[in-house]
Amino acid sequence: MAIVAKLVTRHICTLCHRGFSKASRAKAHEGFCNRDPANRSCMTCGLFERADSASWDDAYPGCPASCGAGIELTLPMPRNCQSWEAQ
Repeated sequence: MAIVAKLVTRHICTLCHRGFSKASRAKAHEGFCNRDPANRSCMTCGLFERADSASWDDAYPGCPASCGAGIELTLPMPRNCQSWEAQ
């Protein structure tokens, strides 16, 4: 059995660094990326109080992450929030 090197193209989101095998999936991701300020999600909000752990997924559930506007944080993370403020 021989080991063969293979070049694979990945399409990477420049905001969250998530990779996709198809450009169409990467393009669709733009509308949902929690790191894109245009989506007005918690991750880009000035009212978002981050948890002490490394990431949102590590911190949930029961984490100290919270919203300064009093909105309950759920998964999937809320988008297009009326209380969103720029950081």
